Amino acid sequence: MNNKSDLRKLFSSVRNGLSLSEKFEYDRRVFSNFINSSIFRDFEIFLVYISFKNEAKTTDLIKYLLEHSGKKVTVRLERGADIDAACGQLRGKSN
Repeated sequence: MNNKSDLRKLFSSVRNGLSLSEKFEYDRRVFSNFINSSIFRDFEIFLVYISFKNEAKTTDLIKYLLEHSGKKVTVRLERGADIDAACGQLRGKSN
């Protein structure tokens, strides 16, 4: 596994095999570990991805950042999977 795509497939297959309670517990641990980390303490602005399909749930983290942390949060707006859409960077591109 040397690339992002292979890792995503691996983690997705592992997560698909978890029960709902196991997913909830892992999501809770990710959230807790993050807000108790030195990264969280040391930085003021965070870029957070919206969870997709069965990825670790990020909505609680985004809500916490916005409502309780005093930190700034940005959320990546994905406009599709192809290069022209990926980060919305080419939104104003004309043909």
